[in-house]
Amino acid sequence: MKPIEQTPRGIAFSKFFIIPQRSIVAIMGFFAIVTGYSQRQCLSMAITQMVVYRNKTKMGDTIICPVEDAVRTQQGGEYDWTEEEQGRTLSFFFFGYLLAHIPGGMMGDRFGFKWVLNGGLMWSVTTTFLVPVTVYYTEHIGLTILRVTQGLGQGVIFPSLSVMVSHWVPKHERGRLGAVILGGGQIGNVLLFAFAGLLLDSFDWQWVTLQALICYSDPVTHPFIKPAEREYLVQQIGAHIERTDLPPVPW
Repeated sequence: MKPIEQTPRGIAFSKFFIIPQRSIVAIMGFFAIVTGYSQRQCLSMAITQMVVYRNKTKMGDTIICPVEDAVRTQQGGEYDWTEEEQGRTLSFFFFGYLLAHIPGGMMGDRFGFKWVLNGGLMWSVTTTFLVPVTVYYTEHIGLTILRVTQGLGQGVIFPSLSVMVSHWVPKHERGRLGAVILGGGQIGNVLLFAFAGLLLDSFDWQWVTLQALICYSDPVTHPFIKPAEREYLVQQIGAHIERTDLPPVPW
């Protein structure tokens, strides 16, 4: 990224930021993983209400406290998918996820993590919103293909966040801020299963827009970072920021 000169307005605006910009970037990385994990796992919960429940017969054959034979019929969804079809739909996400890792890291290093991360999250959000329409018209076949493409979008999240850490976090702070960022995976799973509907309704579009507005790919392109923090980060990791010997993206 080409360095930019800070304007007096940008320097004045930086005084309103009490928290260092590298900490803000780390917090946004945390929410990136929370959002990604939420979208990844939400179908695992939703599919239980989409498919037809199977009737189960429970036979009571105990001698002590016997239970009468009973047939339980639960209400379910309208799609008669087998367990194999459900498993394939959920697991094919990881084909796309795996394929996107190496290209995601290369593109993040060349074009800036901000654009790659936001592009991946926006694509993941879009595919999540397309799930009802896809299921309605193509059932599990189209949904399986959609899950692969969703995996492609989410596959760039961790590589681009690795680029973010290398550009924004000094080596002696990477353990602490890296733990904050990567903790989003565990927090995302906990919050999803506890507050799935509220979480997905509150964080998808709003968070991506906020991250795009206040985060930049590296300190030298940030227009309103405090000059002291900018100078400190350039001294600590400037050699990596200013690299010009990167290999071309192979396409």
